[in-house]
Amino acid sequence: SRGARLNLVPGGFSRDNVQSGGSLLLTDSQGRFNLAPDESITRVIAASAQGYAKASPAALAADPTLILQPWGRLEGAYLSGGEGVASSELLFQYGQGTLDTFSCDFTAYRVKTDREGRFAFSKVPPGKHKLLRVITDKASGTSSWSNDHPLMEVVIRPGETTLVTIGGSNYCVVARLKWPAELNPGTNAPIFAFIHVTPWLTPPPGTVNNPQA
Repeated sequence: SRGARLNLVPGGFSRDNVQSGGSLLLTDSQGRFNLAPDESITRVIAASAQGYAKASPAALAADPTLILQPWGRLEGAYLSGGEGVASSELLFQYGQGTLDTFSCDFTAYRVKTDREGRFAFSKVPPGKHKLLRVITDKASGTSSWSNDHPLMEVVIRPGETTLVTIGGSNYCVVARLKWPAELNPGTNAPIFAFIHVTPWLTPPPGTVNNPQA
């Protein structure tokens, strides 16, 4: 893709955003590869069963060698009110989740918590990434929709296991909606609720209706 060129992508990485055949290359028997000059390349990323590496074109011009780092592992527990949350779907998101570069495969990096709320991603790339919760609901009949909700940032170190706890504060929020008498949303209306731990930001005076601002 524009932001990253991959030379070997195992099953855990998505090919959806690779825009041309030249963006996805395989090394030869000696581990070598060739990239044509392209100013749109911002990263060169290598991945194999043995490990993962990335570098900028400038760094490769100075030293044309990528040293693979061992994959990391992510383990944790998902709690609510001090109890493990079972059967919650979690998604590992590569980097900041920028759609115009490349990302983790949605299926390979999606897990469910067990009966005690525990989960594990056995092979994840080193670096700073995000953990999301996948919320799926049926729209009607056999159709369904899903939304991804950010939970936390995670830092993965090469060859190490990162341990995290979601909901460790033991707070449990229960809300009951009371509809006005004149409003009847029906039995199948989807309801969304959001909790913000910081106040909403207020734009400075004079900027709301100012296109230049």
